[in-house]
Amino acid sequence: MLHSVPAEALRLLFRQAVVTVCPSVGEGFDFSGVEAMRCVGVVAASDIPDGYGAVDTVR
Repeated sequence: MLHSVPAEALRLLFRQAVVTVCPSVGEGFDFSGVEAMRCVGVVAASDIPDGYGAVDTVR
């Protein structure tokens, strides 16, 4: 869906988003969550072991 968005515009979207949601039942953490965190965005991700290495969790 966002494949044709230039990188700078995509970074701006991640920075201005209220939250980037990365739901998953078991596939792991996706790149959009990593990119959003890189842009200092807020990320809501599934609480699954595959994602623990990518984020610092607050419980």
